[in-house]
Amino acid sequence: MNPPVHTLSPQLLSLQFFAGFGPAELQILARHSRQVSWPADVEVIREGQVATEFFLILDGRVRVETHLPGRGEVTLQTLLRGDVLGWSWLTANASFSFSARTLQPTNALVFEGTALLRECEQHPRLGYLLMRRFALVMSDRLRHTRLQLLDLYSPPRSSGPFQALKKR
Repeated sequence: MNPPVHTLSPQLLSLQFFAGFGPAELQILARHSRQVSWPADVEVIREGQVATEFFLILDGRVRVETHLPGRGEVTLQTLLRGDVLGWSWLTANASFSFSARTLQPTNALVFEGTALLRECEQHPRLGYLLMRRFALVMSDRLRHTRLQLLDLYSPPRSSGPFQALKKR
């Protein structure tokens, strides 16, 4: 006897992440997902942890962070409803590049990335659509990381323009 096939509710399907997927792809995604809930201040993923899954935030807030020597944990981005956490599962033997912690009670869909990679081999359209989405996730995460690092390592701001030209 086969386990019951999961379905994605119309409310979930309204999230941008699911736009463009056909019924066959949605069924595969549903089959390899489960819903989870976390209270506030829970570490969802840890930098360096083996990455085999990804998360779609349904509600709540999740802080993506990294540890910088001498500075401690630095927030790179805050994720909200409809945002995706975790792209490292796309590569074999991968580990998460960042850590993530809930800022408030949070609900999410967890997708079995390893199983979805196998499905992508049989369903190229699914693979194409997932890769397009995750290219955007990676680009967005890198942009936020760059901005945060520029802020952390830029020289102190002067009290006004042309500080060097002012008379002493």
